Amino acid sequence: MKDGDLIPVSVKEISPNGLGNLSLKFIPEDGKIFPGYSAGAHIDIMIPGIGPRQYSLCGMPDQRQSYEICVKLGAVSSGGSRYLHHELKPGDRLSISRPRNHFPLPVARRYLLLAGGIGMTPLLAMAEEIARQELDFEIHYYVATARHVAFAARLEQLSAAGNVVIHCSDEGDSLRREIPACLTAAEIDTAVIACGPDGFIQRLQDTMPIYGWQAAQFFFERFTPVVRNNEAENNSFYIELASSGQRLQVAPEQTIAEVLLHARVEVMLSCEQGICGSCITDVIDGIPEHRDCVLTAEEKASNSQITLCCSRAKTPVLVLDL
Repeated sequence: MKDGDLIPVSVKEISPNGLGNLSLKFIPEDGKIFPGYSAGAHIDIMIPGIGPRQYSLCGMPDQRQSYEICVKLGAVSSGGSRYLHHELKPGDRLSISRPRNHFPLPVARRYLLLAGGIGMTPLLAMAEEIARQELDFEIHYYVATARHVAFAARLEQLSAAGNVVIHCSDEGDSLRREIPACLTAAEIDTAVIACGPDGFIQRLQDTMPIYGWQAAQFFFERFTPVVRNNEAENNSFYIELASSGQRLQVAPEQTIAEVLLHARVEVMLSCEQGICGSCITDVIDGIPEHRDCVLTAEEKASNSQITLCCSRAKTPVLVLDL
């Protein structure tokens, strides 16, 4: 990520938002307004000594005087959530990226929104946009206990426009035990949108076809990468930069991103696990071996894009639009 792409911010407010979660509000250092964004967008926060970490924007997109995120303290944190929970204070200064949206609200007549834990963050802004358009929607929010519910006041407001259901696993109400009734009969022109950990998303992917839902009706975002079993051994291959014709070899133990950075080619990185989409790059020639969780099945089938942080090549050479 280039320094020129970063926005200097200060921390305006930090407040609890459900058990284990903190809401953080940032304001621009220059006193101006932030770039606009659409529901489902995220930013990268540059964590001192750690690097970029991705968080969904959960504030009102039309309120550009501040950005808001909600962060859960991870049980196994790589440092980002731990820093934001235990080190950050109001008034502190940070740098963030401009908003990007690889999880936009699709066009549909009706919406079913399913959130697993902190996966509510991008869905909240989507639900508020749907309510603004006066379209039909249901929210199903899965948490461990009622104390873990975030955005309680905003969800209460949304309940006046649509159906909002809180599912608490300590009461035996979980997605593993029972699929909500709204998913047991597929509906044309209905979009199912979900965000949560991989097991939550996988449960939906496995179940929805049983009730007649089409893959094109399901839109989702994971915040943990897919666990891959029995994956084929990595092979070496070459990447070619379309702008110069330069060829670089990617060894089995290297990623495309690592090779490009070593060659001083600037690429945008954030999660480095194939779940955020920051490093998506166009492919001009060759066939990628997709290992990410962000490109759709149709996008992967087109072989026109690749995530540089984790995906590889099926052909000896990949020509990249770099």
